[in-house]
Amino acid sequence: MNIQQEHKREANILQGASKHEIMDIAVKHGAFLAGGAIRSVFASESISDYDLFFPSKEAFDKCIEEFGNNVTGDGKFIFNFTQTASAYSHFTSDKKHFQLICAVFGTPEQIIDNFDFTICMGVWLPNTNNFILNDLFLKHIAQRRLHFNVNAQYPICSLWRVLKYTKRGYKLPAIDAIKIALKIHSLNMQTPKDLKNQLMGIDTIFLKELTDALGGIVSPDPAKGDARYDFGEAITFIEDFVNNKESENMNGDNDE
Repeated sequence: MNIQQEHKREANILQGASKHEIMDIAVKHGAFLAGGAIRSVFASESISDYDLFFPSKEAFDKCIEEFGNNVTGDGKFIFNFTQTASAYSHFTSDKKHFQLICAVFGTPEQIIDNFDFTICMGVWLPNTNNFILNDLFLKHIAQRRLHFNVNAQYPICSLWRVLKYTKRGYKLPAIDAIKIALKIHSLNMQTPKDLKNQLMGIDTIFLKELTDALGGIVSPDPAKGDARYDFGEAITFIEDFVNNKESENMNGDNDE
């Protein structure tokens, strides 16, 4: 169940923190703010990302079209977005990170009912300044509890996010760890594209360099004629990639 509520203090904070032309244009096309930013404001934490969701692909396309019409006198785009299959991402000069999500569309209730943790199941509706919150949202933020939603679409990303949240003092109950493991086990990943989609999830920045490099594990399947990947080869590829990146970072630090 999702409950619509009025929280003036949190709404005013979000209204001020998210103020930007990107937000104004997106909201004009029906966008609403959901996820981490809502959790952050109720947990009295700083907001790092603003994830904007749309009611339909048509609304998203019209929003992107309007952004495309915003050009300077010399023909350059005012806002340069990093584009992936999941979202259009933009960092502002004052380090606000806006993501226009195109991986999923729907009503606020439909969107948050597929989020991974109840502590993220919140929406702010800029036009009315109201919130739509899952009935366990506030309780689990207060308890610092990670309650996994089995309807979540990207459980590998959720496992990664557990590390982020535990650093902030959240606890993952044993039953929820099992739920995440079983959800990952249920994934039917056959191709590098499937693996890439799972590693990216909704977040365009999540492991982006790795997902861009995943073409290295493609191998043809003679029986089906499509691109498939070997699990062992994928694990080795990912481990080598991470080790190389760590080595590059260490070498870069030594050069300074």
